[in-house]
Amino acid sequence: MPNSKIVKAGQTLGDIAVQYGGTAENRFILAALNGIGITDALTSGQSIDAGDVTVFAVADYFRKYNISPATSAMQIDVLAPEGVEFWAIEYDFIVS
Repeated sequence: MPNSKIVKAGQTLGDIAVQYGGTAENRFILAALNGIGITDALTSGQSIDAGDVTVFAVADYFRKYNISPATSAMQIDVLAPEGVEFWAIEYDFIVS
């Protein structure tokens, strides 16, 4: 592939689109170029044709600081806040 990119662990098509194209919307172009869906799982070491996607300031920033986003590798622990929660309000209070 003329402009192929190698997928790193935990990267999604959106990550590749942002890293090399500067915007997550480029994932639609990448999906079409590679014959895959925008939500298809990528595997580490997989080659993705990045085509001639325009490079924006965001992509330049990633390149300058050697950043490779990998959102599917992120683990976010969300702790419920103390007090009345949204769901409790929905079921425990009557709005008239």
